[in-house]
Amino acid sequence: MNKNKNKIKKYISKRIIIIGVVVFILLVGLVAVLIVNSKTEKSIKNRYEKIVRELGQDFYENHYYDLVTAKNGNAYIEAFSELGFTFDLDSLSSISIKSKNKASKLEGKDYTCNKYTTKVVIHPKDPYGMKDYDMDVILDCGFEK
Repeated sequence: MNKNKNKIKKYISKRIIIIGVVVFILLVGLVAVLIVNSKTEKSIKNRYEKIVRELGQDFYENHYYDLVTAKNGNAYIEAFSELGFTFDLDSLSSISIKSKNKASKLEGKDYTCNKYTTKVVIHPKDPYGMKDYDMDVILDCGFEK
């Protein structure tokens, strides 16, 4: 009878150890997947932000600035230094085939930017030249759900 009890105890303790090791391995794997996924999301977000920033820069410097200053000079630009000019992705991607192609890179399997709520806000600054501004990028691409 004691022999059977010892065998059963050994069997149970081996099973508990095996189950503990399996659970530990699964937890380590889960943590690794979560870390890799968060880094991947951050990398995609940074890439998307860079693309939107480039689109905003191209739109403002090569299209909007000349259009506005030709009619109104720098006074109009200066008036918007605090409020800023807001341009959505739809507007940013509409000026050329090149910008449309660049904006298409913001459509992915997991993340796609909303073309009306993804935007840049450009704040002109003194001396209000073509490259004198700060830019805020607002992404709405499904990150941090």
